[in-house]
Amino acid sequence: MKSFVLLVLLSLNQIYAQYYLPPAIMDSIRDIDRSLSSDRNYIAALNRLNRIHAMPQYAGQPILFNHWGLYNSLVSDYSTAIAFFDSIELLRQSQRRTTSLPPTGLTFDTSQIRPYPAMETILRLAKNNSVVMINERHHMPMHRAFILELLIRLKALGYTHYAAEGLQNHDTITSPTTYPAIGKTGYYVNEPVFAELIRTAILLGYKIVAYETTSSASPESDPIKNQNKREKEQAENLYNKTLLQDPHCKVLVHVGYGHNDKMGVGGWIPMASYFKTISGVEPLSIDQIEMFEHRVSDFENPYYRFISGMISQPTVFIEKSSSTSWAHLQPGNFDLGICHPKETYVHGRPTWRNIANRYRMYDLPNEKRTITKGLLQAFYHDEPTDAVPADQIVFNTGTWQTIPCLLLRPGKYRFRLISGESDASSEWVDTVK
Repeated sequence: MKSFVLLVLLSLNQIYAQYYLPPAIMDSIRDIDRSLSSDRNYIAALNRLNRIHAMPQYAGQPILFNHWGLYNSLVSDYSTAIAFFDSIELLRQSQRRTTSLPPTGLTFDTSQIRPYPAMETILRLAKNNSVVMINERHHMPMHRAFILELLIRLKALGYTHYAAEGLQNHDTITSPTTYPAIGKTGYYVNEPVFAELIRTAILLGYKIVAYETTSSASPESDPIKNQNKREKEQAENLYNKTLLQDPHCKVLVHVGYGHNDKMGVGGWIPMASYFKTISGVEPLSIDQIEMFEHRVSDFENPYYRFISGMISQPTVFIEKSSSTSWAHLQPGNFDLGICHPKETYVHGRPTWRNIANRYRMYDLPNEKRTITKGLLQAFYHDEPTDAVPADQIVFNTGTWQTIPCLLLRPGKYRFRLISGESDASSEWVDTVK
C-alpha cells in the first residue's frame, strides 16, 4: 500500500516526463476542460478527447489515458474509466520492468479473518471519534457512492462538517440556495455522484469545507518537499476551518488517494499525519482504494482473489486472533480497509450506484428512443442550467432496447438526449415517482 501511494503521488509525473506532447495538444486538452465549463456538453468534450487519442503519434500516452479515464467516469462509463487507469499502471510497470502478478504460490487462510459490513463497522467506531477520513480514487464514483451513504448515516451521530479535497477553495457552497455547478465547484464535482454528495450535504445541513491548498509548488524543489508542502497546508486549512473554530464539531473528510494515510513513507508526510500533529486529534482513517475489481485482474491486490468470493457488499475484515482490522494495508497507516465486491448490474447500471435503494430507475421513454449512440442526462428541475446533472449515462448499444436506465431521486427533472453522432438533441420534463 505504501508503494502504491508513492506511485500515485510521484511516479506518474516521472512517466509523463518521458513522453512529449506538443504544446498544441496540451492546449487542446486544457481547452476541453474549459469548454466543458462554458458549453456544459460532456459528450462533445469526450469526443474531442477521442479524436486526440486516435492520432497515431499520441497513442498510449499516459496523460491521455488519465484524461480519457476521468471523462469516461463523468458520463458513467465506469468500466472504461477503470480500464484506462489500468493502462497507466501497465505503462508504469513497463517503464520499471516490474510486474504486479501475485507471488508464485501465494496462499492465504481466510478462516483466520471474519467479514463485517463496512458501513455498520465505521458507524460504530465513528460514535467515539470527532474526525473520520475516507479516501477515493478520482476516477471511481463507486467510492463516492459509499461516502454519500456514510455522509447520510453520520448525520444521526452528530456530524456537522463535510470537508472535501475536490472542492475549489474559493467556492461558496454553504446554503440550500446553492448547488454544484459545472466547472465552478471543483473539477471532480463535474461527476454526478460527487455532485450528489454536495447536494445531500447541503440538504442535511452540513457545513461544507474546502481545504485544498491555494499556493503553487516550487519548480526547483524536489517532489517530496512539494508534496509535503501541499499536505501540510491542506491539514492547516482543514483544522483552521473546523476544530479551531468549533472544538466540538464532528467532521467527515473526503480525500483523494493516500492523503488520509496516518504514517507516510520515505520522507512523505501525509495530510492526516500533519492534521493529527496540528489538532491533537487522532482521526478514524479508512481506506477503500486498494481492494476492488480491476478490468485487468493482474493489477488487483493479490489478496483480493482470496476474499472477493466471500463478499456481496462493502466489507471490512477483522482478524480472529487479535480482533483488529485485517492488515491487507500497512499496519498503522489506516484503521480500516474496505473491500468492495465485484460489480453486478441491474438495467445496465452497477448496483453500487444505488447502494441503499434511495433512487428510482428511469427508463428512456419509447418515443424518445430514436438513437442508439449518445448521452442521456437528467437535471433537477429547480436548478440553473449550469448545474451538474443528477445522473447521466453515455451509451452505444446498437439497439435502442438496451439503453441503460438513469437512477434518480423522486422529483421533477429536465431531461436531455444528445446524439453521439451529431449535435442533435431533444429535451423534455418528467416526474420520477
